[in-house]
Amino acid sequence: MFGPRVYLLFTGVYDTRMAVFVALLIIVASTVLIRWVDPEKGRIAAAEEDRMARAQP
Repeated sequence: MFGPRVYLLFTGVYDTRMAVFVALLIIVASTVLIRWVDPEKGRIAAAEEDRMARAQP
């Protein structure tokens, strides 16, 4: 949802080449940032949230 809107915005303000460049920057930045994601820690946090949600009346 975010990508097409950014592409549309940059195409309208600048041109298609700039929109493609910005989309490429977003992909590269996302690829770099995903290195710090710890899936095991996420599974543990999700399981804890599930336990807390079930415990509430």
